[in-house]
Amino acid sequence: MSFSDPGFLFSSRPTDNERLAARLEAERRVEAACAGYRRATWVVVLTMIYLALPTGLDAWHWHVVAGAGVLVLTFGIVMALNGAVKNALISLLFAAVILPGWVLMAPKVISTAREQSLIILREWQRVF
Repeated sequence: MSFSDPGFLFSSRPTDNERLAARLEAERRVEAACAGYRRATWVVVLTMIYLALPTGLDAWHWHVVAGAGVLVLTFGIVMALNGAVKNALISLLFAAVILPGWVLMAPKVISTAREQSLIILREWQRVF
């Protein structure tokens, strides 16, 4: 910049209103990303609980996982568009890998947990 250029007379600094608008927009993006992450987490948790319950609806497990995966994918896209790419990738990992794996592993995990809880209960009864 030289003094022969009249640009030094004009301020390119944003005004207070522009800074306030930028801050409000950044806060809105963060809040939208957090809301998407909370919703995706609730979808994953409720799906995992549904799959673990002995409801007798085993034929619908893959349909529920597919629906939950689509919801989590949607929330992941919302998070990524609002700047929370790491949270979006974590959510997509749950939708693509963990929920389908939970369909296959839930019966074994529940039976193992039941056996272990019975062993612990017997040991506590023996001690007291």
